[in-house]
Amino acid sequence: MKKSLIAITLSALVASVLIVPTAQASTPVICLAYDTGGPGDGSFNDAAQAGLKVAAKKFQFTLETTVTAGDAKDRIDRLTALVKKDCTIVIAVGTGYAATLKDLSQQFPETQFAILNDATVDALNVTSIVFADVQGAYLAGYAAALARIHYEAPVWLTFVVAVLAAAILSSGLTLGLYKVGGGLAARAGNAITVTGTASEDAKADNAVWSLNLNESQSTLATSVKKIDSSAEALKKYLLNGGVSADQIELGPINSNAVMEYSNGNPTGRILAYQAYRTVTVRTKDVELVSKLSNDIGTLLATGVNVGNYGPAYYLSTLDQMRAKLLAAAMQDAKERAKAITEAVGGEVGPLLSVSTGPTQVTTRDSLDRSAGGFYDVSTIDKTVNVTLSASFKTN
Repeated sequence: MKKSLIAITLSALVASVLIVPTAQASTPVICLAYDTGGPGDGSFNDAAQAGLKVAAKKFQFTLETTVTAGDAKDRIDRLTALVKKDCTIVIAVGTGYAATLKDLSQQFPETQFAILNDATVDALNVTSIVFADVQGAYLAGYAAALARIHYEAPVWLTFVVAVLAAAILSSGLTLGLYKVGGGLAARAGNAITVTGTASEDAKADNAVWSLNLNESQSTLATSVKKIDSSAEALKKYLLNGGVSADQIELGPINSNAVMEYSNGNPTGRILAYQAYRTVTVRTKDVELVSKLSNDIGTLLATGVNVGNYGPAYYLSTLDQMRAKLLAAAMQDAKERAKAITEAVGGEVGPLLSVSTGPTQVTTRDSLDRSAGGFYDVSTIDKTVNVTLSASFKTN
């Protein structure tokens, strides 16, 4: 009986992703992580596969699957690999993935996950589906109400419930969802907790470019002289390229002796003297710095030994953007709470609490996320993402 429920559930879950009108032009990608053994093991993996076959007969989608070897690292690696395939939803089969999803749901807050037969993952972007002998009638009514919701948030979560209810009624089975649409909201008692998100593209307006000069000579004096000469050549390259003198910082010269070793022990003989110097460029002309960094090979060709790891690009307006995006995310949370609560005949009351997540500054269309926040400095074009969790009283 339970395996039949899983097949129906998974088919409905996939259908819910695909039947919702979307602005995406590309074919949806459904990603499924089987538990140990995979299809053919006579367990829930087979039921999951059966559900996918039912969905495939009615809907067009791309399927990505993987089978875990069972250990924690393998589960993390396999789910992370699926996330990076731009999945519409990542579905994990079995309680063995619970610990993995607790971590990945924080690392990838904008990815929607679902886990079958487990209800221990308390994350707003994880839908937990468990099975019970009761609650079928309640789910059907709740789904019918939720099906009236129309807004731009991840509406596939609404249809998950609606399609599941239809499966229940048509099959005579009873299916209870411990938490439906966890990626959208969680309701308990007289309160509802929702997640709000907002993002905005931005261009960096500050650049810090550090260039490391390194010279090695037989004497300390010649090493220092050579590093001075290299610094002048680098400064000339920057000035001729359009950087102003006040944007160039010459760091102090540092040096050390390169000692000879024999069998791991110093012999006391000095082989050479190395001199180091850092030259830093600070400017708001990010495009100019980008061009000079790309053309640094012309300077290297003259014999100047300079290490270039690329400029770091920053947003001077990040604080202002964060405040604006948090306001937008709060509005998003209010709209979600209102839509869900009104759909079941309730009314949203005052705000009870709100907590903000870390700000994520990434390259355009990047999936890079971190539980403590992420700040990409490698590119000029960036996307700023914010997330918050808000709880409202309901009547």
